[in-house]
Amino acid sequence: MGKFAIPEQVTSASIIYEDLITLKDACKLLPGRPHQNTPRRWASSGVGGAVLKSLKVGGRRCTTIHWLNEFLAEINGGKQRNIKHLEAEVKLDAMDII
Repeated sequence: MGKFAIPEQVTSASIIYEDLITLKDACKLLPGRPHQNTPRRWASSGVGGAVLKSLKVGGRRCTTIHWLNEFLAEINGGKQRNIKHLEAEVKLDAMDII
């Protein structure tokens, strides 16, 4: 239908636990205050294959801080670093170092 990324298995119960923010408000959370169309472009076209998850609520396109963090981590390679960090932490914990 649309070209926006719709999150898998979104239910009304899962949205209760997430704080939806408009894409315009998402700009205010980012350093350098990008143009208000930037998150909309991220949600429709993406960057390097990564697309910001979003929903349309009451005529407005919304995302969550969690989805925004996931997207930023993906375009900056953060997911790989986070996974390696967690793996190292588990190994250190198993050796009683931390």
